[in-house]
Amino acid sequence: MNLVGTARQTRRHDPESRRSGTVKSFGSFALLLQEWSFIRSPRVTFVLITAIKARIRSVIEIDYRALAALRISLAAVIIVDLINRAQALTAHYTDRGVYPRAFWIEDQPNRWFFSLHLLGGETVHQAALFLAAGVAAALLLAGYRTRLMTVISWLLILSLHNRNQLVLQSGDTLLRMLLFWSIFLPLGAKYSVDALRAHRAPGEKSARSAATFAILVQVCLVYWFTVLHRTDPMWWNGKAVYYALHLDLFATPLGVWLRQYDGVCTALTYFSIGLELLGPVLVFSPILTRHVRLVVVVLMVIMHMGFALTMKLGLFPVISIAGWIVFIPTHVWDRLDRARLLSALKTKLVTLAAPFAGDAATPRAPAPELNNDLRAFPIEVNPRRIANAACLMLLAYVFCWNVSELTPQFALAMPREYRPLGYLLKLHQDWSMFSPRPTRNDGWFVIEAERINGEKIDLMTGNPPVWEKPELVSRNFPSQRWRKYMMNLREKKYSDHLLYYGRYLTRAWNAKLSGDERINTFDIYFMRETTDYPTVEAPTKVHLWRHNCFAKPPPAENEQQDVAGDGIDP
Repeated sequence: MNLVGTARQTRRHDPESRRSGTVKSFGSFALLLQEWSFIRSPRVTFVLITAIKARIRSVIEIDYRALAALRISLAAVIIVDLINRAQALTAHYTDRGVYPRAFWIEDQPNRWFFSLHLLGGETVHQAALFLAAGVAAALLLAGYRTRLMTVISWLLILSLHNRNQLVLQSGDTLLRMLLFWSIFLPLGAKYSVDALRAHRAPGEKSARSAATFAILVQVCLVYWFTVLHRTDPMWWNGKAVYYALHLDLFATPLGVWLRQYDGVCTALTYFSIGLELLGPVLVFSPILTRHVRLVVVVLMVIMHMGFALTMKLGLFPVISIAGWIVFIPTHVWDRLDRARLLSALKTKLVTLAAPFAGDAATPRAPAPELNNDLRAFPIEVNPRRIANAACLMLLAYVFCWNVSELTPQFALAMPREYRPLGYLLKLHQDWSMFSPRPTRNDGWFVIEAERINGEKIDLMTGNPPVWEKPELVSRNFPSQRWRKYMMNLREKKYSDHLLYYGRYLTRAWNAKLSGDERINTFDIYFMRETTDYPTVEAPTKVHLWRHNCFAKPPPAENEQQDVAGDGIDP
């Protein structure tokens, strides 16, 4: 019997050795020595390192078809978002709207924000930029010069977001970040015009790099830091969803119906906080990675569909679902291939992309590598390593920014000298959604206006003022962008915007009216309603702003009107 067998037999039959748990015999020492020698052998070390690398690769890799789906989803979201924003193009982005450029320059304390939309204040200028963003998004969807279109789309979206931040929400931040990390990813490797023009498919099914790791982590950062921001006991005693669904500014008919069942609200609270806490951790599990990821993705999609059905949150649920596409494992895409769903998509794409793809019989010359262009330099340049290093440093920067947003929970603020990079590239982010708890104060707006002839109307509805609660408050807004803007007007830090909103309402209404039907004055009220489980208090009338539509007494019908008006701070 060899030394290992002798040592094992000695430990098995020696009671004293079992009790003490200490290796005393020469056989046990020989066993440890032999096992250590075995582990240190080059062959075993190579096998272990190879296995660890394989596990790491499986965790950070993204299937090329998932990247193609991400590209199509982001491009489609941009197009839909532009269409929605275009309905208030004049109101939100021109000098005749609620945020003229002169006030933007005066109001904006951050000199690192830039916007191409500030180069012109007319509707035609904004329409041209909207059209350019739409064209870039359409080409990105088709995968034509994918990386260039990704950069252009990101720049135009960044510019659009900087033009009017009062209409932004968390979904815009996530869209911007997904586009940013996509710049470093091969989004056009599959199901794209670029793939057809290249006449070659990737050698592997998946991409793995620092950029794939960064976008995977970015999706998870949303949920990790959302949970860390939710410090109020409301989230942990099961009442958070109850209060969230009582926010009538957001609640849909399904949400209004669902909030009357306390047990369901409690279960949904624990489900959402548990999934947001554990789901982003489990997707990086090195064990059963593909199966765990599929389960988490399905649960996340269900959760965000529930958000969309019960609350009007704009495009946030859709953008979040698009982000989780990158976690869909390869075996799912293989099954879709076998089901011919993706084949049908590829066939359709080939037909649509034929004018751009060129002659399929003529192979396209491969693009020159960056290394070949820089051989004159004494230092060898590896573009892939530079991109990986940049992604890792930027990911660390983003993580530190998120940590700094937890203040005062954690006294770790981002140093002021490092913040310009985040503002310039718009990498700054704050995931304090419904944090530290859903607000208990809700309500609706009433804009009571008086015509020159003395008649009173509500500028929110165009009908006589009604102070009772509407049947569904969330329907009072033309879009999610207007809802977000009006909600911001309630905050003291945005009180200066009330004057410009008043001027905009004066222009918008009096341009359509004449004579004594024109609006003379109006008052903006917020009917505040406080929810205190299990009751809702009676609404309180809060006066936000009184606006005189004329700088002097109303002119006669044949005199020129001062449409700029003047505001009177209450």
